[in-house]
This record gives sequence, C-alpha cells and structure tokens, in this order.
Amino acid sequence: MELFVMNADGTNQTQITHLGNANWAPFYLNDSKSIIFSSNHDGAASGYGAFGLYLINDDGTGLEQVTYGKNEFNSFAMMNFEGTKIVWGSSRNGGKTELDLFIADWVNNPPKDSGCTTTVAPKADLNV
Repeated sequence: MELFVMNADGTNQTQITHLGNANWAPFYLNDSKSIIFSSNHDGAASGYGAFGLYLINDDGTGLEQVTYGKNEFNSFAMMNFEGTKIVWGSSRNGGKTELDLFIADWVNNPPKDSGCTTTVAPKADLNV
C-alpha cells in the first residue's frame, strides 16, 4: 500500500512512496508540503507488527524517519493548526494491544546550534 497525492478533482495522481509493505494514515503538515505517515516498510528490522512514523515531501523527496523503536506501533499522527504540537498513537509503553496518545513539541528543521537533537535512545522519559 503506497501513498499518492492528487488534485482535489482527482487529476494529476502521483505516487510519492515506493517503499513496499503498508504506508498509510497520511497527514499533511501545516506547511502544506510535508506529509507524516505510518509505515512498516522496515518490518524486518523493527519486528512484526511494528510501524514507525515518517515524513516525506509531497513530491516524493526527503523521506525521513520520525520515530524509532523495535516492536512498536506508531501511527495516526496529526499536528495542531499552528504547527507546534504533534499527537500520535503508540504502543511504546505497553503491549501490542495497548495504545497511548503522545503529544510532543514539533521542531521543524532546528538550526544546527540549537541544541535540538534526534536520538535513537532518548535520555529522558517523556511520559506525562
């Protein structure tokens, strides 16, 4: 299942992912160019049933992983209107049948000297 974009009238259909497996639950970010979505295209590395969040530009460029973790389900991402908060469902704190909602500050393209980093192993527990 791949992602496509098109005009509101159905014309100009363009496939933007070519990842294989399931790519779904897309949501346009407030810049109207970037899409966050859920994918299990790296299922062999992340475990069966694992879905991660990814960003992609609506022209199919700039694929970027947002969430990391083995055997986690992450999906249904949405952003507030201002583009400052993101919310998504994740099984990271429970079993495969438990889903928690997470809300996080969204920092889009932080400057290199801002101190904002992305990490595979978070240094703090962000449960609230």
